Amino acid sequence: MASWDTSTGLAEMFSGTEAHTSQVQSISLLGKYVITVGIDDRCVVSSISELKHM
Repeated sequence: MASWDTSTGLAEMFSGTEAHTSQVQSISLLGKYVITVGIDDRCVVSSISELKHM
């Protein structure tokens, strides 16, 4: 997952070992977190402020 700066067009990748290994099917925002579900049967919680998979 990446965080895009729309003013520059540059992206910064999220870090952490808990990333999806396949396509993300659903995404939801919950406060300062992004929750994603993928076809890899994983639910991943990621911190927006830290750009890190939890």
